[in-house]
Amino acid sequence: MNTDEKLHALAERLLNKTLEGSLVWEKTVTANAFQAAFPASTIKIAEYSSDEPDEGPYYELSIHNEKGRQIENTTDHALEKISGGKSFGIFSNLYREARRRALGVDEALDDLLGQLNDL
Repeated sequence: MNTDEKLHALAERLLNKTLEGSLVWEKTVTANAFQAAFPASTIKIAEYSSDEPDEGPYYELSIHNEKGRQIENTTDHALEKISGGKSFGIFSNLYREARRRALGVDEALDDLLGQLNDL
């Protein structure tokens, strides 16, 4: 398995573990990036706006070592060919779910729904 194949497999596995609820995502100092910490590394997923007016956002997945140094990164665009056109969906879903978990969106929605029930 080459590096791009491993990165694609990593993105898929991160999304699956996030959807299962077994991966903890946190905010970062950058508003458009979220991270999950592991014993010897940290994974970050970030959303960026394209410079092209007709294109939507793109996503970057990066791996940082225990000292915080970035050791690898890729984008959904870079893995498009290897993923059979699925990388944008995987990366965008991973970003959306990581963001929701890091910001506590589900808890906020549950609280609001409970308050509305009490009215």
